[in-house]
Amino acid sequence: MHALFKHQPCWYHYVVLCVLALVIRGMFFGFYVQHEERYRQPDTMDYHLSAWSLKQGLGLRYLDRRPIFWRTPAYPLFLSYFFNAAQRNPHFSLHTVTHKKILWVQIALCSCLPVLAGLLANVLTGSPPIVWATAIFSVFHTGYVLSSMYLLTDGIAALLLILFLICLFCVVQFPGDIKIAAFECTNKQQYLVLLVAALALSAYTWMRPMGQFVSLLAFFILLIGAGKTWRASCARASFFLFIFIITIMPWFVRNYRWTGQVFFCPLFGLYLNVFNAPKILARTANIPLEKAHAHMVSLANKVVNDEHRRYLCERLPIVICTENLCFGTAWSVIKGNLGYFAYDWTVEVLKTTFDLYASQLVALANNCFSWDPLVEYLPEKLYDCVYGKPMPLLFRLLAWLEALLYVVLWAGIFGGMWCFLVRPLFYGNMQEIFSVYGYLWIKCGLFIGMVVGQSGGFGYARLRLPIELLIFILAAVFWKWYFESRQQVLAR
Repeated sequence: MHALFKHQPCWYHYVVLCVLALVIRGMFFGFYVQHEERYRQPDTMDYHLSAWSLKQGLGLRYLDRRPIFWRTPAYPLFLSYFFNAAQRNPHFSLHTVTHKKILWVQIALCSCLPVLAGLLANVLTGSPPIVWATAIFSVFHTGYVLSSMYLLTDGIAALLLILFLICLFCVVQFPGDIKIAAFECTNKQQYLVLLVAALALSAYTWMRPMGQFVSLLAFFILLIGAGKTWRASCARASFFLFIFIITIMPWFVRNYRWTGQVFFCPLFGLYLNVFNAPKILARTANIPLEKAHAHMVSLANKVVNDEHRRYLCERLPIVICTENLCFGTAWSVIKGNLGYFAYDWTVEVLKTTFDLYASQLVALANNCFSWDPLVEYLPEKLYDCVYGKPMPLLFRLLAWLEALLYVVLWAGIFGGMWCFLVRPLFYGNMQEIFSVYGYLWIKCGLFIGMVVGQSGGFGYARLRLPIELLIFILAAVFWKWYFESRQQVLAR
């Protein structure tokens, strides 16, 4: 067994890992999650109604025929393929057979994750033990298992972002990077790989609009490390961004034709009005959070109704994007309290960063999985996972194992950050920062920060799922380096 991990996994190893992933996900879904509609999460109804609307030939619309702007169309389009057009009633429980059919297909797709996980680890490290560990980690990881069986975008979107990262890191080679022979590309091949990267990120963005911001970070990284010369780097970065922009442009055009405004998805408007502004208002007005939330919703509704009457009076041939109007009402509260806003945003980002995926097991066990509270606190969530809330013994064991795993992972992340970045900078040894490990921490850390940093509206562990493998790979690299260094010291 030890000798096996000295070599890269072969195709049949990946087949075994994918089958094992399918068995684990299939058993958990078949015996537990498919019952009592446990696959219905807080955002599920949006996707269900959007898919039903598309299948009825109405486009992406609410039941009252208003266009939907808050959700992007890729996942509803995927769901709609399985819906029955003859079922005219959109009630969720009437489509149970369809939902289960969709989820079995989704589970099968998500069971291919070990292949992408192994490729990503190979591109970043070239270390067979780390490749094996990353692939096995993706098979058993609680978040990846659960995301495959919820009627949400998380599972498939994570596959797309990981594919994008694989392709991007194949091209980006900072000075000092390990050169992996299997991933060395000719000039033409690099453009082909960048094409796949842009298409994968575009597909991810059509599912989760946060990909817009990831594209800007990717463009910046390509400018730095995509070529041996500044001109070559600019050409590759521009090619990537051009492909990405033209492939998401149709949705910009659709939204502009409906509203007269340029946007892909009104991402922050509703988040700020529902989550951030009420917390600030509750503090400044000294009122309960529930009352502050109701006030912000009422204020947004008033603005929307006023704007609707204006549109009718002026006979404007456009419709209202309510989420964009929500941004204005939220900003009226936030702009005078930026300190509170920054604090709340940071708290939620930290919750996304350190929350356990086992929190979803707590919600399943306590039958509160289809709605979200107005606010959650990380210490309470962690306490509920390991002790506080009643849950089956197996769930409790999984929660404890996950908690212990993340103690090791985050110790590895911060240990590597100290050894490869902070300590060299503090002691003036800049050469170590520009070493293989320093660049690895910089590259992966930028993407981790970009994805997690966007979750300041309301933090969930599942929002960091697309970059979970990067966290594991960095931690594995540090611990491998640490134990090898200790062995060298002891051998002297």
